[in-house]
Amino acid sequence: MKLIVKLAQGNREAILAQLWDQGAEDVEVHETRTGVVVDLPQVEGQDGVFQMPSCVNGQPPLIQIAEEGGGLGEIGQATIICGFSGKALRPFFVGREQDDPHALFSVPGGIVVIELRLSSTGSRVRVQSREVVKDEAERLARIVAKTLYQGSLEAFPESLIRYRPAVDAALAKAQCQRCSHAHFIAES
Repeated sequence: MKLIVKLAQGNREAILAQLWDQGAEDVEVHETRTGVVVDLPQVEGQDGVFQMPSCVNGQPPLIQIAEEGGGLGEIGQATIICGFSGKALRPFFVGREQDDPHALFSVPGGIVVIELRLSSTGSRVRVQSREVVKDEAERLARIVAKTLYQGSLEAFPESLIRYRPAVDAALAKAQCQRCSHAHFIAES
């Protein structure tokens, strides 16, 4: 998971030069059909804290995260991404090759991440919201995580029923042998 900023204008070299002038040397910048994407640099030693260089200030940071996982025999794991409402999101990329990410999402504001681990002794699930909080004065953005549930699948609470379709997709993905495709995405 990382934070990115999309810029509608500018070229890669000019933006890299600005970032380097501001001391952000380990930044990746990618040109796209519609502009430039800047991978925000993570603050060293601080998980989930990212620098917001002045040339990207004012732009909303987006959480970029992948759906991933699959099963192998009796064990499996899955990471499923959904909105705060529990609904599937539309990815910007869906993998087609064996080594591709299954689905990639870039989401403003925040997301809910469903992580499921499957073993011969049962299953464990964690439902966690992750929100982006900007600190304009410090030019930082943080991903703040809040665990909504962590425990057995069998004891999944009724109060989180809106996430049940995503949890069911996580179980299906963890059981999907050598999975190489997305299980919970919004159709176009």
